[in-house]
Amino acid sequence: MAAAERGVLVRGIRNALAICPPLIVTADQIDELFDGIRHGLDAALAHARQRRLLS
Repeated sequence: MAAAERGVLVRGIRNALAICPPLIVTADQIDELFDGIRHGLDAALAHARQRRLLS
């Protein structure tokens, strides 16, 4: 959800992330995409640590 809040829609497929960027994209838009993914992954890690889901 954190990535979606930044306009990035991703879905997990086994051990990979599926993204659907536009066919025509600028370098700045790619940076935004990966910033959103990073934010989402950071939020997921914080959630897992808070709930003690990691060993």
